[in-house]
Amino acid sequence: LTTRQAVPAGHKLALRPIASGLPIIRYGYPIGVASHPIQPGDWVHTHNVSLPPGQRDLSFTLSQRSTLSAPRPSKTFLGFARQDGQVGTRNLIAVISTVSCSAQTALAVAAHFTPDRLANYPNVDGVVAVTHHTGCSITPDGLAFTYLQRCLLNLAHHPNIGGVIFISLGCEVMQIGGCLEQTGSQPRNLERNLSTLAPILSIQELGGIEATRRAGIRAVEGMLPAVNASRRSPQPLSGLKIALQCGGSDGWSGVTANPLLGQAVDELVAQGGTAVLAETPEIYGAEQLLLSRVKSESAARKLIHQVRWWEAQAKLLGFSLDNNPTPGNKTGGLTTIYEKSLGAVSKGGSSPLVEVVDYAERISSPGLVFMDSPGNDPVSITGQLAGGCNLIA
Repeated sequence: LTTRQAVPAGHKLALRPIASGLPIIRYGYPIGVASHPIQPGDWVHTHNVSLPPGQRDLSFTLSQRSTLSAPRPSKTFLGFARQDGQVGTRNLIAVISTVSCSAQTALAVAAHFTPDRLANYPNVDGVVAVTHHTGCSITPDGLAFTYLQRCLLNLAHHPNIGGVIFISLGCEVMQIGGCLEQTGSQPRNLERNLSTLAPILSIQELGGIEATRRAGIRAVEGMLPAVNASRRSPQPLSGLKIALQCGGSDGWSGVTANPLLGQAVDELVAQGGTAVLAETPEIYGAEQLLLSRVKSESAARKLIHQVRWWEAQAKLLGFSLDNNPTPGNKTGGLTTIYEKSLGAVSKGGSSPLVEVVDYAERISSPGLVFMDSPGNDPVSITGQLAGGCNLIA
């Protein structure tokens, strides 16, 4: 085989003639169609590859395989056992801002607790601020409100969080106190006191930012002894929920790191653990690999619904899901979203897909789970953390 052009490292070249309009196969599946005739040895990339027109058929096959959860997992890790049955890989106190207006105050409270100030609490891994850039000018019944509310409440229940306080401005749309009352949600205030709602500090009620900062410091100081009482102990691998993410994907990701991670996922699932695949626009074109091994019709139909929603959004807003690969992805050898997705899905290994959840929903089923999320990593990871993931790969 003789190359007909210079082919950059990590890129593709054709092994046989491909007529215009015919599929281009990689990983055994189409990654697009030839937009121009391609000869053996030609460089195959964005200049001669496009996505086929029309909507794809999405069918599914229920998996007959079980997720072989070992009755007595032989492998353990040192984690923090929580009273609600979750297991943490860290023991943190979270200072959560309910609105962008209180973000700086939450950061100031967390910044007070330097390693020197936590020296007497060796089992506390730190005090962290959870901030965001919204919470007020949003429609109370809209998706933005729903996702933010779900994130804030579920992050407060996260297994890595031993104690939590909320900081609000007071007048924002996201009234977290009302959310707590409506949902009956009771995040951990003190590790051993599950009946107490997390304190909500209002900047307006306390008389300003500085007064709230001091009140927040006092609240965290009051939690430290109880949170420090938690200690690491051997926990089964079934206590792990791993968030799977792609970062800086290139032409090699689907044949190197991602399949290796998929083998680790299969081992984790066999031990009763959980792995969470996300980023719906980054399974686009490879959904069939998941739909061929779903455990229930409801999970299959939910995944199809999520994919169709993203297609509709793309059409509504006038963009293509094939715009997902970044310039860096393409420089590294990826050509279409189909190709990127086929490599990305391999992170999920070969285990059956047991559950499909919406963004930031709490995850209860062990095994391989899919969460609907955008392809943007920080946003996607936030949803997986809200779902209960205690590690990110």
